[in-house]
Amino acid sequence: MWTVGTAWWLVALAFAATFFFAIYARHSDVLNGTVILNYSLEFEAAQNFARLQAPFRQLATCERVWHIDAAGHNADMKRNAGATTSLKRTEVHPRFSRPAKVQCNLEVPTLQVGNTTLYFFPDRLLVYDSTGVGAVAYTNLKVEMQESRFVEDGSVPHDSHQIATTWQYVNKKGGPDRRFSNNRQLPVMRYGVFGFSSTSGLSILFLCSRSDVAGSFNVAFSRGSAAASI
Repeated sequence: MWTVGTAWWLVALAFAATFFFAIYARHSDVLNGTVILNYSLEFEAAQNFARLQAPFRQLATCERVWHIDAAGHNADMKRNAGATTSLKRTEVHPRFSRPAKVQCNLEVPTLQVGNTTLYFFPDRLLVYDSTGVGAVAYTNLKVEMQESRFVEDGSVPHDSHQIATTWQYVNKKGGPDRRFSNNRQLPVMRYGVFGFSSTSGLSILFLCSRSDVAGSFNVAFSRGSAAASI
């Protein structure tokens, strides 16, 4: 038979259990590093963020996007299709996403290169790498772009523009070097190069199959990014 004292004890126990689980859930979030970001963008900020997103949406439609891992000068252009510079590149896949352990009401432009991932939030760029997480204000972010003549020795993207042809081994006049029997003709493509750098040490370059998309980054970032209220 329950008494008033028994009922009070059960209520106290239920309250303590609820409090314990609330503390545990909060402690679990802290341990797991969960971050909650809720953006409330005013009209102008939303427009600015839409302009920032636009070139990334175009980039996501490109047939090929590469990260430029390294660039070097060709001392022997005759054996490198007449190219003065050689590039080591890795294909990447632009997308819209969120960082792991981040709850956010937005999906943001994302570029991942190996262990480094760039997340373009409305108010700042977050850089995730093996050392941790860094933030770069858009006012401190330098954006560069240019068109590039690229001798393509792999498969040719269907959305790119071919501007010339060359040979794998060229003579002084630019024609095929007859000393090589397996000398194949290669297309010269017009690609776009764009990149991001900052005074804090960020320096990263990309190559894409559409040169016009690279140009759109310069337009978007020159207008500034969204100033968000969180």
